Amino acid sequence: LNPKGNHSLEEKPLRLFVKIVFGEEFDIDYVSSFCHKEQHIGLINENKTEGGRIDLVVRDKKKTVFVIENKIYASEQKNQLMRYKNAYPQAKILYLTLEGEESKLHYNQNDYKIISYKEDILNWIEVCAKEAFDKPMVREILNQYAYLIRKLTNQTTNTEMKEEIQKIINENYLESSEIYKN
Repeated sequence: LNPKGNHSLEEKPLRLFVKIVFGEEFDIDYVSSFCHKEQHIGLINENKTEGGRIDLVVRDKKKTVFVIENKIYASEQKNQLMRYKNAYPQAKILYLTLEGEESKLHYNQNDYKIISYKEDILNWIEVCAKEAFDKPMVREILNQYAYLIRKLTNQTTNTEMKEEIQKIINENYLESSEIYKN
């Protein structure tokens, strides 16, 4: 996402990410944007409403901000998203999981946006790989990352096989349902 990263794609990955995740509703200055990984926002206070470490903060010189909380095989901390909103009141908060699960802590869904590796990140990585057509190392790293995401999210890469499985399940719904239950 970092326009100044060593991927040689400048602001293209960030621009594509914003388009895929936010659509046209998010206005960020791509050129002046920068990313902070694992940003420390202070010690966690006693009632756990302030402090912690944010997985990824992307912001520009105009102070437009979005925050990504990345949850893969990790439990959510008490008031975690609230602490991030308190640190960056104007920020868009993205809650990233493998499959697009909601926060288990019952926040107001208007306070954060759910995104997933299965759809959003995979789509973004694939589009970025196409943009890196003339950068073989970057393109191949992105393709390997896409492969890993498909593996982690149990997605078959063989479309014909997937369609055949869906057809068999549809033709044998009761039996398939029984198998699923057991």
